[in-house]
Amino acid sequence: MQQMLRWRFLQDCLKVNSWQWDAEDRQTLNIIGHFAVQAAEKLLLAEGSKFALVALESNYNQGVYGLVANLGSLVVRLLFTPVEEAAFTAFSRAGLSGKTDPNTQVSLAQVLTVAVKAVSLLGLLAATLGPWYSYTLLRAVYSERWADTEAPSVLACYTCYLLLLAVNGITEAFVHAVLDPPALKSSNALLVVFTAAHVVCSLVLVKAGGAAGLVLADTLNMALRIAYSTWYIGKYFSKVPGFSILQLLPSSQTVLTCCLVSAVLATSNHHFMAPKALQQQGFWQQAKLHVGVGVVGLAVLILGIVTGERTTAQLLVQLRQGKTEPVKRE
Repeated sequence: MQQMLRWRFLQDCLKVNSWQWDAEDRQTLNIIGHFAVQAAEKLLLAEGSKFALVALESNYNQGVYGLVANLGSLVVRLLFTPVEEAAFTAFSRAGLSGKTDPNTQVSLAQVLTVAVKAVSLLGLLAATLGPWYSYTLLRAVYSERWADTEAPSVLACYTCYLLLLAVNGITEAFVHAVLDPPALKSSNALLVVFTAAHVVCSLVLVKAGGAAGLVLADTLNMALRIAYSTWYIGKYFSKVPGFSILQLLPSSQTVLTCCLVSAVLATSNHHFMAPKALQQQGFWQQAKLHVGVGVVGLAVLILGIVTGERTTAQLLVQLRQGKTEPVKRE
């Protein structure tokens, strides 16, 4: 008798007709569906190039790209992710109210500016130092086995790609935090186009340039996504007085400092890490000199950033403390 009652109870629970779907349930299910589609598209964007590499290239090129991508992911997790999480939290607090509340839009513009500048500065550091120390790093950590392959050149390209990766993380986080359902559908449709373009570029460039071509395909993909995000950001803040996309960029002093330091480091790399110099003096002796120049260059970079981005530093401290109110600027 008890087993019969349990079976009837289970049948009643499994009857779909007994469920009452109200408007809130349908809306929730609709939102879940949008985010599920978006997650699948992002997976293809992130992994599509790797599928192309596995399908078309040798184990050697797969190993080179895997090594470079794993090293680059350390930078992403340690430096970029904390800033992105803090920024997304601030964006989500405002929600969709910013479209109708001018004060909220001003605060959001300020938070977005400091977040984009913060990750841009980190990306500039990687792009300034990385290309000229990729060989030194790989030889010091993985010996000549990997240093004498194309891995240093691929890693050099990847360090420049990190700049776009950092900017895209913040701009996309903002766009996805403030999109309403109709705009989210349009965004998902556009991601399909980006996914298709990325896969095609990956197939072509991997065949032409191996692992370096794959990094280039990823770079083009990030550039497209950043272009869409900045277009939407400009549209979103079109009614905010004085807002411009250009204010998201680092100061001209910072960019000039990065260019000058990069030129000095390139000269150092050409002089100290040349094959002839390594044969005569030894790798470790030359590496010490090259790294010494890099330490001085890093100090100059930090000094240039501190003097050129004082307002950004102040706003970043407020962002980390959870404060998003406008700050009075002198």
